[in-house]
Amino acid sequence: MKKNKKKSRKGKQSEAKLGRPEELKIEDLPKRFREMKSFLENYWGRVGLGLRKARQPEDVRAVLTLVQGIEWMTPFKGHAICLIAPHAGEVTANEIRATRRKHKAAEALEQRCWTEYHESEGSTVNDCVSASDLAIRRCSR
Repeated sequence: MKKNKKKSRKGKQSEAKLGRPEELKIEDLPKRFREMKSFLENYWGRVGLGLRKARQPEDVRAVLTLVQGIEWMTPFKGHAICLIAPHAGEVTANEIRATRRKHKAAEALEQRCWTEYHESEGSTVNDCVSASDLAIRRCSR
């Protein structure tokens, strides 16, 4: 007789990452932008006026939840869930400053890459893309 071995489920549970989600990757931003733009184009008739009148995060949340099944739509998975989550967390001044620093670093890197690209006719584009990850990591420290 052979004994059936049961596989433990602990292996699958340990695979799930706990804690805060990872930061957005620069490579994902164009796709996320297109998805959000597509959502707004498709549902503007339902949410447009409400979004224009919104003054508080609760107003935005109330307008977006008018769309049925919004929590399953691609633009609102991941980091954008905060737009429709019932209770958004408070943001500290330090988090805002860190975000501003990251934004400035990304803008500076974009400008530098743009200049290098046009000066060298495209030979350093790959260098700039890999350098962008380094710049963002430096700013997040």
